[in-house]
Amino acid sequence: MEENARRAFKTYLILLLLLAIAVGISSLFPERGHFNIETLAGSPGLTVALNMVFAFILYGVLGLFGLRLAKEVKLPRLFPPRYIHYRFILEPLFWGGLLGVIYVLLDITLAPVHGMGNIPHPGLAASLVLAVAAAIGKELMYRLFLIPFLIYIMLKIWRKIGGRGLTRKRELKNKLFWPAALLSSVIFAGGYLYPDISILFSGSIFTLSGLLIIKTLIVNFILGLLAAWQFKQYGFLSAVVLHLGFLVSWNVIWGNLILG
Repeated sequence: MEENARRAFKTYLILLLLLAIAVGISSLFPERGHFNIETLAGSPGLTVALNMVFAFILYGVLGLFGLRLAKEVKLPRLFPPRYIHYRFILEPLFWGGLLGVIYVLLDITLAPVHGMGNIPHPGLAASLVLAVAAAIGKELMYRLFLIPFLIYIMLKIWRKIGGRGLTRKRELKNKLFWPAALLSSVIFAGGYLYPDISILFSGSIFTLSGLLIIKTLIVNFILGLLAAWQFKQYGFLSAVVLHLGFLVSWNVIWGNLILG
């Protein structure tokens, strides 16, 4: 096994272990939103252990499948194709933090308009744990797995309807990235809405302001596109860093250290 392949495997395993630990710990918080198996577990310790096992197996399988598909459709996997110092870390961290600042400004500006005040935030410990779980888990599911999977399906359809030619196929893989990224961002924004808002506000999501829901959908859609862009540029790890930078600036710095 080549040195780069070993490094990538070790990094993936570390990310998967961090995700499993974060998901297990997050099951102790009211905002958990992962595997609600308390009635099956019967005790907090068993709940944490079962959540960790489920997360490791489920996300581990999806991630390995996504890595294989990413290679098939000529996308970077964990790291950029060639080493570029720390740009693949610093650039996504900047864009994630910037999006968090924009979300803060929107929250301040629109809070009096929709009449529900500032969006509430989990406590500091929960924010840190949930940031790790969401950044790794959501990027693994919606970027590392879903985007290559959608491109692969589109290529299958292309061949089914008679598309031919190796050169055209290579060009098509590149052209299909952004349609797949747009679709995955739409799915991500819709799937992230419930845990992002309704768990933090009391009552049904249908009782919330339409403006609040639209704002959250738009920000999550932009987050998905930015993460997809970084994934295409530098690989899965950069998408994770971008998502983590967003959540830290939004929930940790703004929600806890500033609003307190």
